[in-house]
Amino acid sequence: MKVKKEKFTSMKSPLKHLSLLSLVVLLKLLLSSCSAPSSSEPAAENRILAVERTARAFFKTYAEREDWDTFLSFYAEDLDFEDAILQIHLDSLEAFKAFYDWPNPEFQKHPDYPEIFRLDDLVVDDSTAVGRGVFFPFYWQDTLFAMDWDPTFTMWLWFDDSLKIRRQIDWIEYSGDVLISVGSRLESGEY
Repeated sequence: MKVKKEKFTSMKSPLKHLSLLSLVVLLKLLLSSCSAPSSSEPAAENRILAVERTARAFFKTYAEREDWDTFLSFYAEDLDFEDAILQIHLDSLEAFKAFYDWPNPEFQKHPDYPEIFRLDDLVVDDSTAVGRGVFFPFYWQDTLFAMDWDPTFTMWLWFDDSLKIRRQIDWIEYSGDVLISVGSRLESGEY
């Protein structure tokens, strides 16, 4: 069998139609995709690490529930706070202080639990941290607030450029007793 050789002069190569500029751009893109990370990537990684350190320090301070001033230092003055279950929205650090009211001696930790909760999971990016965990029993007005299950929480924290919490949304699994107690405080205008 004889193979016929043909010239392919009638087919035009797609590369012939590419301009020199197109080739340069294509070559630059290929080379840049193989190059070392940009200088902004370490800054982004550092920011993520800073958010994680701040979030861990925040949750540790919160869980210990001993240092009110340090706890407040994590927040921006223009804090936007929401408790999704209680349907409370607060638009300043001052309103938040009245709501959380840590210095109130009517709250007491349970003697078997040196911390008020356990942080099980923490997910962070360059401006947000989401913590999930379990609250432990405590006393309010000499009444034990304990449940037959482990009440879970999820807290979303958004950080500003100064690593202050500018927005927080709490999803806390409250017992009926806690809901009644907070509801009565809300009705009385306590905050």
